[in-house]
Amino acid sequence: MYKKIAALFTLMALFLLSCQDAAYLDLGKKAVEVDSLIIKARAAGLRNMDSLRAARRDKALSYIAGVNPERVRAENYHAAARLFFAAGKADSARLLLEKYAPAGSDREALDLLFSLYLQKGDPGKAEQLFRDKLANLAGEEAGEYYLNLLYGYQEQDQLDKAIAVADAGIAALPPEAKGSLVVEKADMLHQKGDRTAALALLDDLKKSIGAEDRLQRAIAAKTTLFNLIGAPAKEWRAAGWIDSGPMLLKDLRGKVILLDFWAPWCGPCRAMFPHLKKLYGEYHDQGLVIIGLTRCYGRFNQLGQNLRDLAPAAELEWITKFKEHHQIPFPYAVADAEEAAANEAAYGVYGIPHMVVIDKKGVVQEYAIGSGPSSEKKLDDAIARLIAE
Repeated sequence: MYKKIAALFTLMALFLLSCQDAAYLDLGKKAVEVDSLIIKARAAGLRNMDSLRAARRDKALSYIAGVNPERVRAENYHAAARLFFAAGKADSARLLLEKYAPAGSDREALDLLFSLYLQKGDPGKAEQLFRDKLANLAGEEAGEYYLNLLYGYQEQDQLDKAIAVADAGIAALPPEAKGSLVVEKADMLHQKGDRTAALALLDDLKKSIGAEDRLQRAIAAKTTLFNLIGAPAKEWRAAGWIDSGPMLLKDLRGKVILLDFWAPWCGPCRAMFPHLKKLYGEYHDQGLVIIGLTRCYGRFNQLGQNLRDLAPAAELEWITKFKEHHQIPFPYAVADAEEAAANEAAYGVYGIPHMVVIDKKGVVQEYAIGSGPSSEKKLDDAIARLIAE
């Protein structure tokens, strides 16, 4: 009897072991399938990115069930790391990559580790990896690494290190590739309180780059933004309003105003929603007004939709549904193309989310660009100070 039970347990152990071993088979093929899921879906006409990302995550989770990162062999480490990353298991992906990637020259693996360091809030490790391994592999794309490192340090409020990265990139890159770093360095200088140096840097860049349109627009937007701080705010324009009648700057004296330039398709904009709702809940009764400023794009790809060639009235209806879905408590202003261009020019908008804080006298006091802890802290500090005045 005991021999039969022992044999049964042995068979069960072998079965479980074989199931575990099966989990490690074809990791490369599984990773390729997960990596290409969104590409194939978009080629088939699907555009709902949130649903596609969820499907990609679920597929990756199914493939890593039973996979222990510590048992993954060297030949499968990159595939396994991609699966863990797609499944939302960033720590497991990072541990695998740290174990194997630095010893080789697989740029995709090194790139993923670089991104994971930044995602974890450790730009120092990302910079060391770049200098040790990626700088020699990057070639003409080196500028993107410098920019990402700069943003990583900025996100951690380490502006001096962000400026040092900008200087290193400006020194290392050819003239045609360093313009974006110069613009971002100017922004860091302005954040440190040196507006004169920031504007001088932009002016020198403007004179040196000729007619390069993208950078000229960035320079113009940053120059406007830097000069806006401490100056009277400009009146915004919007034909469509959701959950409010038209709100004008001249009617909001005595209120602290937060303008949030955003769009439904913008992931970082949506990432700021929880914090904006938090600020509204904390300070609205004390005089904070938040206005979400967007524009008609003629398309809408949220809430499971992929709509094109939308008339303004139809787009306004979908933005209203979007607002209800995300439970946004403050009003939205929806501008047409001409109004939006005027608003963006007046407030130096070049990328979104772009947030501007105006004091009770109608003077611009702060701005924040992009989502994340750095932007959240800037808004928190400015609003708390201005509400208390």
